[in-house]
Parts: sequence; C-alpha cells; structure tokens
Amino acid sequence: MHQASPRVDKDALFTEHRSLIFSLAYNIVGTVADAEDVTQNTYLSWVSAPDVINNPRSYLAKIATNQALNLMRSIRNRRETYIGPWLPDPLPTNWVPCQPSHTTVPSDDLPHTMVFPATGLSAYNPEDSVLAAESVSTALLVVLQKLSPRDRAVFLLHDVFDFDYATIAETIGQSQPTTRQIIHRARRQIQSSHTNFTVSPEEHSAVVQRFLHTTQSGDVQSLVSLLAPEVVLITDSGGQVSAARRPVIGANNVARFLLGIANKNQDSIPEFTELNGLLSLLVRKDDVVTATFQVGTAENGRITRIFVTRNPSRLSHL
Repeated sequence: MHQASPRVDKDALFTEHRSLIFSLAYNIVGTVADAEDVTQNTYLSWVSAPDVINNPRSYLAKIATNQALNLMRSIRNRRETYIGPWLPDPLPTNWVPCQPSHTTVPSDDLPHTMVFPATGLSAYNPEDSVLAAESVSTALLVVLQKLSPRDRAVFLLHDVFDFDYATIAETIGQSQPTTRQIIHRARRQIQSSHTNFTVSPEEHSAVVQRFLHTTQSGDVQSLVSLLAPEVVLITDSGGQVSAARRPVIGANNVARFLLGIANKNQDSIPEFTELNGLLSLLVRKDDVVTATFQVGTAENGRITRIFVTRNPSRLSHL
C-alpha cells in the first residue's frame, strides 16, 4: 500500500490550520498583506520542521505568533511615522450578494463559503470559529492596538483561540504565572476601553442599512438620531487622500461630516459587504474601491463607532 510522504502530510495539516494561522497573524499585525507574509513564512518554517509533531495546531500557532511578533518589531518605525489615525485593514469575511436597500438582508441569500484573495482561506463556515465576528471585529482590533504586540498575542491566543497557559508560556518564552499576569492585565485594559457590542448580526445589519439610507437622504436630524451622543468617527487615509486626521467626536459633528462626504461623492456607488464579520459598506468609484465604512452598534441600536478606511494601499485587496 502506498504511504503518503511526510511532505504531503505536512501540506494537508497546514491547509487544515491555515485559517487559524492567517486569523492569528491578522489579529496581531492588523494588515492583510503582512498577515499573508506571516502565513507564508510560517509555512516555510513548518515544512522544515521535524516530521513527527504531537500537536500541529499548537506548533503552527507558535511559529505564526513568533513570525508576527518579529514582523511587528521590523515595521515599528513604519507605524510610528504613519500619517493620521491607523486602522486595521478591512478584512472580507463574506460576500453579501445584494445592493443597498432598506430591507433586511435574507440570511438564505448568503453563500456558504468564499475564498480570500491570495490566502485560500475559507470563510463563512459555521465550523470555522476562528473567523467569528468578535475575533476579527474592527472595534476590538482598534483596542488591541493599545496593547504591546506581545500582550496582544497572549490575549488572542488565550481568549480568542483558546490555547492553554502552558502552550502560550512556551510560545512567548515566559513562565505560566507571568503569562497569566499578562492576560489579566490585557483583559483589564480591553474592558476599560472596549464597548461590548452585543447586538445580533441581524440587528447590526438593520442599523447599517438605516445608516446608508439616512446618509443618502441628507437629513441631518435623522442621522443624528441614529448616532450615539458620544459617537466617534475615525478615518485612516495614511495621508494619501484628503481626510480628517483627527477623530470626529459627537453626533452633530459626525452627522455633518458624513453628509459633507456624501455630497462631495455623489458619483460614488455604495454597496453592502461583510467586513470583519459584520455587514459594512464598501464604496466604489469607476470600479475602484475608494472607502469602507464599518460601524459599532450599541444595544439601543445607536452607532457609537464609525471606522472609515480611505488609504488606497489599505484597500487594494478588496
């Protein structure tokens, strides 16, 4: 009987865990291109690893984590000199095959799977828990950026990807008590600055559709009523296009800012898509993606956070 070679077995195991590797890398580094580099480098390290590995999932996560942390050290200067606010790349986690409307998007119309460009990752798979909305939500990723890369990785490994303390301690080269302290510290910092968006995906989708309709209507008061009084809008342009370089705060300020954008871009076409696990807006002009809008919705149905990505280099993968 023909026996598969170790290389074939390794390829199969890597494919099995590839979504975990990419998702872990993306959550640490925050960009699709860098996460793809980490995934590729993880594969190269994996194929040269010993043929017999007791726990491939933990082994691959350790490689990916250290590859991501090494990359974060090498790009630190790039982040520090970035012009204006920096946001994680919008990550496509599903395709929503509909155009803007004012009705709820039927869940039966959603495809069961899609493929990420250049990554081969399968998304919208009920069994693929690492790509659940909260694990890659933009709101959480923005807060995670306030942690050091190491603390961010430790939090993700334990609280999002469910690795045990012993595995994480070995991954980062620390004792288990130190690892526990890192996780507790990270949780406190996240809880103090992260709004828990507990609305259902259906409720969130309805808010996003009202958001688009209200913005297109040009009615300031209707838009203000959809926004929380303390709403914050953050735009990432990297200095490559005209955009607010500081957060816009407050319902009235944000509403007038959004209506100004809509008025200046009447030839652009918005469409619904799923980014980072939640229904979002993608804007095209001449078939080129020029912006994405992702919102955080509180329990009362009001929008508390709006994340706008306009940097062309951060949209090229969409």
